[in-house]
Amino acid sequence: MRTSLALCTCLSLCCCLYLPLCKSESKNTLQVHFGGGKFALRDKSVSPLLYQNAALSFFLAYKHEGPKKSDFFQLNTNRAVLSNQYGNTMLYRDFCFKNYSLYKTGQARLKWGWSNNNYLIFCEIPSYGNFNKRLSYVTSFGPALCYVECFNLFGKQLKAELPLDLQVLGFYIRPSYVSDSPEAYLAPNGNRISAFLASAGAFLSNQAWNAALNPGFSYILSSGNAVVIQYHYEYLCINRPEKLSKSSGIWTIGIKAML
Repeated sequence: MRTSLALCTCLSLCCCLYLPLCKSESKNTLQVHFGGGKFALRDKSVSPLLYQNAALSFFLAYKHEGPKKSDFFQLNTNRAVLSNQYGNTMLYRDFCFKNYSLYKTGQARLKWGWSNNNYLIFCEIPSYGNFNKRLSYVTSFGPALCYVECFNLFGKQLKAELPLDLQVLGFYIRPSYVSDSPEAYLAPNGNRISAFLASAGAFLSNQAWNAALNPGFSYILSSGNAVVIQYHYEYLCINRPEKLSKSSGIWTIGIKAML
C-alpha cells in the first residue's frame, strides 16, 4: 500500500510540473479507473503449472493533448490470489507505469508514436519453503498508435479510442539470488554483484515481448468531463532464463476530469 501511495504521489508531482509547460490551446485530463477481470500467470522458475483467477485493478492516468503531440502517463496496480488446477495458491501483485508519446498523422483519426512500459511483478506462494517470493522487473520500449472515432449519443459526444502498443526493446531482471535468496544465502561464487548481473537480461523481440490493447468509450458531459468504460488486455512473455508468460483482461469504469 505504501508503494502504491508513493507511486501515485510521484505521478501527481510529475503532472504538476508538466502543466505549466502546456500551451493554452492544449487540453489536459486526469483519469481514475477501478475494475477487475481475469489474470493468468505461468512462471516456470516457480512451477510449470498455470495460475489464474480474478483480480482487482486501479488506474490513475494523466493525458496532455497538444496541437501536434499527445502525451499519456498511466500508473496502475493489480492484486489477485491466483491458484492452479490442484488448488495451490499464489499471492500476486504488480505495479506498472506506462507512457505514450503520440503524433498526429495525415489521417485526423490516427496518431502514432512510441511507448514505454515499466513493470514490477511480485509473487508469493505461501506453501513453498525456500524461494517462495519471486520478484521480476521489466522496462521496455516500442511503437504505439491510437485510433479515435467520435459519435453522437443522446445529444452528447461519445468518443471511442483504440490505443495499441508493442514493446520490443529493453531489459528485465528475473528472480535471482539477489531478490529471492533464503536468509544469509549467497550465490555459489559468493558474489552478489555477479548474481545480480546474471539475473538481468536484454528485452529483445526474439526472446521477450509485451503487447497491450486498451479500447475504451468516453461519454462526454456538458462540463467537459466524461464517464469512461475501458477494457485492458495485455500479454507479457519472457523466454529466458525460465519462461514467464502473463495475460490479463480487465474491465474498468472511471471518470475523466478536465484540468
